[in-house]
Amino acid sequence: MNTYTDLITELKDDEVFVFGANLDGFHGAGAAGYATFGERGNVWRDHRYGKWPNGTKGRWNVKGQLGPQIGREGKSYALPTVVRAGMRRSLQPDFTPLYRCCNRNPNWKFYFAQTSQSGLNGWTAVELATFMKRAGPIPANLYIHQSLAPYLE
Repeated sequence: MNTYTDLITELKDDEVFVFGANLDGFHGAGAAGYATFGERGNVWRDHRYGKWPNGTKGRWNVKGQLGPQIGREGKSYALPTVVRAGMRRSLQPDFTPLYRCCNRNPNWKFYFAQTSQSGLNGWTAVELATFMKRAGPIPANLYIHQSLAPYLE
């Protein structure tokens, strides 16, 4: 299993930022917000993100879209982990489509932006590891944060 340690703040052409999303594609906070604004924190109100129309490109993503997407400066993959923003633990993530995307694009490096700490989705490291294992073998080009990796071994 490939791992990484630092926060992902830049992407090369062959890299994809994988973040937890809600089914509305409202990418306003956490890793999703970073993919949109390139800033840490819950800053969507500062950017009047609620007024952006669906289809507007953020830094690495597109408002209102799930799965693979291309933003202004790079690529991302929005993995649904909650039904709506703020509804922690409301949707068990299905990693199967992400794994398929990884396998279809073996020359890309996918960085799953989740540490072992519970994120805005509310899922624990043990629970995320269970969901990931349920989807099958982790693709070699899916990079996992070093703190989450022990839960997958």
